[in-house]
Amino acid sequence: MAIPTETKSFLLCAATAWEARPLAKSLGLGEAEGALRSGILAGGAKATLLRTGMGPGRAAVSLEALKAEDFSMVLSVGLAGALQPGLKSGDLVADLQGCDLQILETMRAAAYARSAPIYFGRVLHSDRILCEPGDKSDLGRRERAIAVDMESAAIRAWAGRRGVASLVLRAVLDEVEDRLPSEPPVCESWSAGVAYLARHPAQAPWLVSLGLKQKKALKALAAFLAELLGKL
Repeated sequence: MAIPTETKSFLLCAATAWEARPLAKSLGLGEAEGALRSGILAGGAKATLLRTGMGPGRAAVSLEALKAEDFSMVLSVGLAGALQPGLKSGDLVADLQGCDLQILETMRAAAYARSAPIYFGRVLHSDRILCEPGDKSDLGRRERAIAVDMESAAIRAWAGRRGVASLVLRAVLDEVEDRLPSEPPVCESWSAGVAYLARHPAQAPWLVSLGLKQKKALKALAAFLAELLGKL
């Protein structure tokens, strides 16, 4: 059943500022108030974007600090690592566990409208960034999952305790064959990125390549979200 327009209120959870900024811009959300941005979408629904921080612990703390509000749906958005061959940087992955079947049709329609490649399946949780291709492919094969991230499990748990529908919608950053550095950067600002390069100058070409992939992936996700939230 479609949610009446006047009651729609979406909570979008993104881990980092790099993920949150382009999504907020695409959706026309206001300036950040701490970790929060909010605004009214074209169809009249309200959207609130929460920057949770990386990892399940930070996500859980950020969500528990939210003021009480009745959300129609909670979406875990941002980037993910592919666990299956064939998924490319910029492809979308969605885990609809517990969602109404109608949402699947709505997402397919939104993907068609944007010509966006989207794959449906399990998005797993990991407490750490998976750097080795073998680790990613083994996990995907063993768990029959398509992608992995670090926050969605905590976001789903928070929504579940409140009886709110949740949806994982991510864009692929690293493909299953991509090897990441053993100490990948955790950067929330340009200055942090420069500091990382000062410590790891040999990683400069990789970091530039990753930045281009990230920009492409978030552009695809932002465009899809703008289409999707108008249809839910």
